[in-house]
Amino acid sequence: MSDDERSMLMSAVDDFFSKNVEPANAIIEKGGISDEMMGKIGSQGFIGLLFSEENGGSNLNPATYLLMLQEFARFSPSIALLIAIQNRIAYPLLSGVDGGQDILKAIASGKKTAGIALSVSSMKKEALGNLSLEKGILSGSKSYVLSPSSECIIALTDEKPASIIATKASIPVKRYHALGFRGLGFGYATFDKAEHMILMRENGDQKMQQVFDTLDLDIAAIALGMAKGSMQKALDYSKVRSTFGHLLKDYSPVAFSISSILEEIDLLSSKLNDPYDFDAPGRKHFKVRAMELALRASRQSIQVHGGYGYLEDFGVEKFYRDSASLQTIFGEGYRDNMELANQVYGDKSGFL
Repeated sequence: MSDDERSMLMSAVDDFFSKNVEPANAIIEKGGISDEMMGKIGSQGFIGLLFSEENGGSNLNPATYLLMLQEFARFSPSIALLIAIQNRIAYPLLSGVDGGQDILKAIASGKKTAGIALSVSSMKKEALGNLSLEKGILSGSKSYVLSPSSECIIALTDEKPASIIATKASIPVKRYHALGFRGLGFGYATFDKAEHMILMRENGDQKMQQVFDTLDLDIAAIALGMAKGSMQKALDYSKVRSTFGHLLKDYSPVAFSISSILEEIDLLSSKLNDPYDFDAPGRKHFKVRAMELALRASRQSIQVHGGYGYLEDFGVEKFYRDSASLQTIFGEGYRDNMELANQVYGDKSGFL
């Protein structure tokens, strides 16, 4: 894809999300991402970005995909994370099994979505559930299901050897009142006798970890999008809000902090143009830096808005909640730092 083509695509994303998602953000945060919204996004070809054409996708190159993901997150972190799940988790796991192609086509068009029962994350293992597969019958439940209302829930069984399964229809769920990513939601799902397909019979835990490891740059892109979205709101607000006879932008602590963070965002974002330049340690480090920046940027944006920053109407507080939740779900700070240390030393290190 040429630079001109990419620029036109990003302009199309900005135009669509400005007109359709930004006005609906309050509704998304309170009631979730509607089927109608997913249908609109799917009709634009914005869901199956990495899917092959035979699976209804766009087969985009990784750099363009990451830049689009960042732009999605600037408007709605929940939509961005949902699209990342479809491309990095659902697509690689479903594309190689019978019946998976039909589900992927439905996902790409916005008619279905795939959720994920978190088992490879910083969540406490003992709190995740007790899903088992015996003689082809599922039983048990899973906590911390991300996008629990999805028709297709991908989950890892808890017995050994672990299997990866995907439901074919909606299953009973109890939604939690989540801190972050309220557009997606979290829930407790019951899988008893659910119609399903088996994506992997053995070594599912290893495969799931590999899949989650591919998300590093996706999570970084989403974090940078959140940072950019929150700081854009701070920038806009500082131009119109006055105090003591001066606009907020006239005060050096405000102007300097906003300009400094925006420059840092641009610097990190430029690295998404060459995703192949990252090695494994580089991806981990980049993800950690981007998530920390998202948290810092959203906190600064709330401070610029003062008390108004905590009101949902201003659309700032969601970035702060979502950036904190992003670290909780995908941060795995100790594990990431352990892997980085082991790769640098070429030996087991940092364990005392």
